[in-house]
This record gives sequence, structure tokens and C-alpha cells, in this order.
Amino acid sequence: VLGHGVITGPAARVQREQHFQSSLLVLFVHTSPGDIEHHKGKPELESMRSAESKDRQQADLLAKADLVAAVGPMLRRNTEESLRSWKHKTTVTEFCPWLSSNELHMPPSKRTALWIGRADDAKLKGLDLAVRAMAQLSEQDPVLLVRGVSAELCESLSNTCKQWSQSRVDVR
Repeated sequence: VLGHGVITGPAARVQREQHFQSSLLVLFVHTSPGDIEHHKGKPELESMRSAESKDRQQADLLAKADLVAAVGPMLRRNTEESLRSWKHKTTVTEFCPWLSSNELHMPPSKRTALWIGRADDAKLKGLDLAVRAMAQLSEQDPVLLVRGVSAELCESLSNTCKQWSQSRVDVR
């Protein structure tokens, strides 16, 4: 049974405990509460308290998993440190979701990148950084494919991306 941090992790744990007792519980970690709470525009003390609470909640949840998979080396280290600080002895596996070297793919004709995230939190998720980085490329009109945008946000986010890139990036 797969869960995703504190979002679907608790539901995954309940599913395993109540319906799939012989299954393994695998929880993926893709955020570090201590690293993102202060970007949410809350007062500093509130951010610190929220980060600590969410970090504790995540650590307690992960301690009950059969396998913890953190996305990338930074999150693996952060997750290991968090678990140790809350006195949990849980092994963390590093999950690296890139293509293997034996897969053949034709490169796009233009310099192209893919950004996937919840675009209603575009700055928190780093879309602004991705757009600005692409704008720094020497290539003319690099392409940034953006996934995770609701139909209601599409036009306004497109305009914002044009401002961030000074119209140097073809954001699709």
C-alpha cells in the first residue's frame, strides 16, 4: 500500500491495517516541513511551530512504514535527521525518479524542461525559479512544459511566467 507523506500516508496506513494486513506499507517523502513552512507567508513563530508539528507528524507516520522512500539525496538526509531527532530508528531509501541510461529517447529540437507541481503554490514549489533559470539560457526561446495547472489558473499563471522570464521562455 503506497502513501505520500502526511497527505495520503495516514489513509494508506489505515488501509493496510484494516484491509491489507499482509501487504507492505510504503511511504514516499517529497517535502521537508522544516524547509517549506517558512515560505507560506505566516508569521515566523507560527511557521516554526507548524514546521515542528508537521515534522513530528511525518516522523511518527514514517516510523510505522515498512519502507520509507525519500525523493533525492537532500530529502533522504533531511528525513533521516528528522527521524533521529524524534528517536525513530527507521531506514530511509533514496528514490531517484530519473530515466535509466539504457532507455533511448530522442531529444527535443529545442532546449526543453518539464516542471510538475501544484501550480496554485507556484512560488513555493519553485516554478518562478525554473522559469528564471530557463530565461538565463543562451538558446532562443527555450521551452518549459508546466504540468499541474488548473484551467482557472492557466491564463494568469502564463502571464506571470512571461513576466518572470521577460518573455524569453516559451511556457506551455
